Amino acid sequence: LGTFSISGGSVRVELSDDADGVVIADAVRLVKVDSFPTELVRDNWDAGYWESGTWNTGSLPGNSYRWHTAGGGANSANWTFVGLGTGDYEVFVTWTAFGNRASDAPFEILDGLTSEGIVDVNQKVAPDDVSAGGRMWESLGTFTIDNGILSVQLTDDADGVVIADAVRIVKVA
Repeated sequence: LGTFSISGGSVRVELSDDADGVVIADAVRLVKVDSFPTELVRDNWDAGYWESGTWNTGSLPGNSYRWHTAGGGANSANWTFVGLGTGDYEVFVTWTAFGNRASDAPFEILDGLTSEGIVDVNQKVAPDDVSAGGRMWESLGTFTIDNGILSVQLTDDADGVVIADAVRIVKVA
């Protein structure tokens, strides 16, 4: 019959005799459709990305990114994913490696407003955990999301230049 959003805890399907022939009532089958794709990516120019402070733009052929020099943590890059179902999500980040990059770029993962932890990443070396969408990605780990909003925040509280490029989340079955 179609796909419908259900806001309550029950579903009622009715069949009437308002037809031009015999009406037969037999069975109804409901299938839950998960509207979340298996993965989502937010790049530094996508909706869902925002910054505090003044960041700079860097670019390489086929890729742009944002960067900030080391600081005290007042400047942040933020990626937000909304409308997520409750469950476990693996979080990946990517960046362009170089010798002046931070060896301790702090990525904080949040479930709504609740911190799920901070993962320090060595951006002097290239990400190497998985290849997807023509890029290499580094896993920050798997996190349980209960509030429907997963955010990743990178601050400048580091020992070198921090790179804000893209975040990829994958729903774990």
